Amino acid sequence: MDLRTERTLAWITQAFVDRVLANGFDQVTVSQLAIDAKISRKTFYAHYLDKYDLAEKLGQTLLDQYATSLKARLTDQNADLQTMIDTLIAPQHEGRLLQALLTIHTTEFDFEHQFSVLLAQRVRAFWHTDDPLEQAIVVNFALTTIRYYAGSDEVFSLERQRRIMQRLAALF
Repeated sequence: MDLRTERTLAWITQAFVDRVLANGFDQVTVSQLAIDAKISRKTFYAHYLDKYDLAEKLGQTLLDQYATSLKARLTDQNADLQTMIDTLIAPQHEGRLLQALLTIHTTEFDFEHQFSVLLAQRVRAFWHTDDPLEQAIVVNFALTTIRYYAGSDEVFSLERQRRIMQRLAALF
C-alpha cells in the first residue's frame, strides 16, 4: 500500500473514531466522514462500501491483533501482559478505536459480541474447558477490564487486576 493510501485510510479512521465517540454510530454519515477526513465521498467509496463496511474492516483488523496477542499470551505465560494490554487499549495506540467500536451494536455489526466470541474460543482452547459458566466469567472479566481502561484515562495496572482477582477468590 502506498503512503498516500495509508494516509487517506488513517484520516478516514480518525474521522470515524471522532464522530462515533462524539455523536454515536447512528449519527455518522459518509458525507460527514469525508468532510472530516478532507477527502471526497468518491475517495471514501473507493475504500469502503459504507459506514458498516468501514466499522467491520476496522473491527476485523482489531480482532486479528487481539487474536495474535491472546495466542502469544496464552501460549507463553512469560509474555509481558502489561505491554500487551497497553498496546491494545492505550489511547495513543488503538484505545480510542476500541472505545468507539465497543459502542456499536447493530444487526450488521457488533464488535463486542465478536470480541466475546473470540475470547470464549481462546478460553475454551487454552483451559480445555467446556464449562459455560467459567467461560462467561473469564470473558466478562476481560471485557469489563477492557471497557473500563479503554474508556478512562487510567493506565492499565496488572497489579490492580491481581488484587481484584485475589479479592474475588477470597469471597469463596
